[in-house]
Amino acid sequence: MDSEISERILTAEKEIVIINKDTILVEQFPKKIGPSKTMFIRNSNKNDRLDLNSGKKTKWNNPYITTKYRKINNYERIPNEDRIILEEECQAWISKSKNGWNKIWISKVKLEDSELEYPDLIINGFLVLKRTKHLNGGRNIDFEAQSIKEINSVSFKNILGEHLKIDIKTKYKPIYENQNLSDKSIKVGNRVDNFAVRNVFENDLIKLYDITKQKKYTIVEFWGTWCVPCLLANEKIKELKKTYEDNLSIFSINAHDRNISKLKKMIEKKEMNWTHGYATEKLLKVFNKKGTYPRLVILNNVNEVLFIGNPQVDLDKIKEVLNK
Repeated sequence: MDSEISERILTAEKEIVIINKDTILVEQFPKKIGPSKTMFIRNSNKNDRLDLNSGKKTKWNNPYITTKYRKINNYERIPNEDRIILEEECQAWISKSKNGWNKIWISKVKLEDSELEYPDLIINGFLVLKRTKHLNGGRNIDFEAQSIKEINSVSFKNILGEHLKIDIKTKYKPIYENQNLSDKSIKVGNRVDNFAVRNVFENDLIKLYDITKQKKYTIVEFWGTWCVPCLLANEKIKELKKTYEDNLSIFSINAHDRNISKLKKMIEKKEMNWTHGYATEKLLKVFNKKGTYPRLVILNNVNEVLFIGNPQVDLDKIKEVLNK
């Protein structure tokens, strides 16, 4: 292997990203002088090459990162070669294939449980911290994970975020945890099920009961950035938050927006400093069947419905409930 090529590979800046429950390894290969111009994005299903100048993403057919080298059943254990790498106990495996990776050393710690930042390869959710590679002449090239310093001051996190955006439609898709819950429209006096909602700012689910148990009352508001009355009502909700903060939690659930970035910016601009989630079709059927916006529901801490209405026009009635 040419020393310059070797240097580029061994100093690649890498980042593990979890997007929509997929694990993606991103590598930015440096040029000898100046910032990198190419980024490689790979997960278990595909490999892409991203040109940082044009933003164009193309398929990357690198033979050494195909799926056959990512499946543990293509390797056999060789326990006598186990070793410790980066303070991790690693198991040694040897490939059944004649070409490609010859031996690999896999950390016993799964990717999601590890604090390591720069694994070179992922197999079945585990980290590969050392590998050897066959060359045509029979000679092996070793690679062992090491602590890699930033190659320059240019961070590629923002570039990565732009090119791996999740379509907002996926945020409104049905949630598995809600499939057995009732979809009957709520009325005052009903007890609401423990619905799961996708978090706007984090890649996780929020359970309704985890919010309602925190305070005496919880406001569940349905809104959208496209809804002018919703944006006007926001000032009234902020007033309620300030007045009843000791006894009141607020949970805003967004519906029908088209742009994740715009939604987050609007929440920040309006200083909506509380919990935010995405609506699903089932959630809207239960809480807002008629599709009127803004929609506000007040729950107590045992998840009973105390009020259903419009915060823009029903402020006095809402305060009456919260004053009890």
